[in-house]
Amino acid sequence: MRGSKVLPFTIPKSEKASITVQRDRQSAFYGHLHQHPETQLSLILSGSGTLFCGNTLVPFQPYSLICVRGDKPHLFRSEPNDGQAVERISIFFLESWWSALCELTPEIAQLQMPFKDDWAGWFLNDVDLSVYNLMDGLEHLSSAVKFEQFVTLIAKLSRQKVQVIRESSARPNYRGEDSDRMSQIIEYTMNHFKDPIYLADIADKIALTPSSFCKYFKKRTGKSYVQFLNEIRCEAARNLLTQELELSMPEVALKSGYNSMANFNRQFKKYQGMSPSSYRKIKVIPTLDGASY
Repeated sequence: MRGSKVLPFTIPKSEKASITVQRDRQSAFYGHLHQHPETQLSLILSGSGTLFCGNTLVPFQPYSLICVRGDKPHLFRSEPNDGQAVERISIFFLESWWSALCELTPEIAQLQMPFKDDWAGWFLNDVDLSVYNLMDGLEHLSSAVKFEQFVTLIAKLSRQKVQVIRESSARPNYRGEDSDRMSQIIEYTMNHFKDPIYLADIADKIALTPSSFCKYFKKRTGKSYVQFLNEIRCEAARNLLTQELELSMPEVALKSGYNSMANFNRQFKKYQGMSPSSYRKIKVIPTLDGASY
């Protein structure tokens, strides 16, 4: 049984350029599991959703800055946005090139990108305007000015405390049949998490028994499929709680794939460390003169 692979994506670039800048404005970001040799640094300008990378689900929104390391399978899932376009600026470069440059150039040696072996990348939420100013219009600059501005950007980011995108404990490198299967599992789950998903049904999609499927998924991601599904549903709930304030808690639960409030509360608290209602109160309800209303 064959499906869509983790695509070996090719970034359009000049042979003489070390840095490639791309600005995407479309109805949704490219939503298939894919990978490319280049490290990708993306500033979200409009739109929101969830990135799947490593063993981490990363929520994104305007002014989120996300760094995905080269050759790490990833997928950006955009939330429906009433027909509004999503937009991002992305910088692509080879990590090996930047590391070698830092080693050869004492003046920038301290600007090594913040990476460790078990990192699939990192992200920052709500970056300041100076980061936007350094990335906006970068694609139109001459090569020399583009490089100068890139170094300035990395210098600024090197002083930030980033949030880590962890690598799966299995450290997967999906190839061949593995890539077909994992792509189908992840894409199907992220597109159908609002509906009931039964292990027998999703196992059948990759021609495995439910028992074999559970072992297969755990070996490649370091977590159970049920845990992965609950993380996606709770991340969807987190977005609904802060962005669609007219929705009641039962409505948020249903739109996130939960038909039981007790299970919704239990899973959300496990994922976020607090109840859904507490999360909404902390993140949304304004505080005036020390009192919440």
